[in-house]
Amino acid sequence: MQGLAWEAEIAFDNSIFCYPYRKGFVYATEHTAWDNDLKRAFGDRENKPLAMEEFARWARGAYDETQGRLAWGFVHFLAGKKGDALASALEDLRVFRDVHDRKDGDNDTWTRIPGYQIPVEDQLAIFKKRFGDDVLDAASAAFRK
Repeated sequence: MQGLAWEAEIAFDNSIFCYPYRKGFVYATEHTAWDNDLKRAFGDRENKPLAMEEFARWARGAYDETQGRLAWGFVHFLAGKKGDALASALEDLRVFRDVHDRKDGDNDTWTRIPGYQIPVEDQLAIFKKRFGDDVLDAASAAFRK
């Protein structure tokens, strides 16, 4: 979700100014250098493509610069695809969460599971369904450009 929020912020303002849970000073270059940071990080990673575990297990309530940039980069890559694939993937994620984020109670009642997160392998299956089996390889290649 944070990667999606940063994609919207960059699309609106060409920079990032919202750093939830980050403490300390944010240098001027940090607001706009995200694409270049990914290009440098993935420049020599042709044999080690992006893995969902590198960002999809990002803990709530904490700031992690590396995972944050990867989350934004992945969303940025997906948003650049034509058609409604990103909207469809987001809807698939919503439906999956709605179905699985429930704890049955008495008398046909249920409650949400506190802190529920969609398992990484299920997230990846949704992205592969909507963007192809090579989605992580393609994202890695896009980061290098």
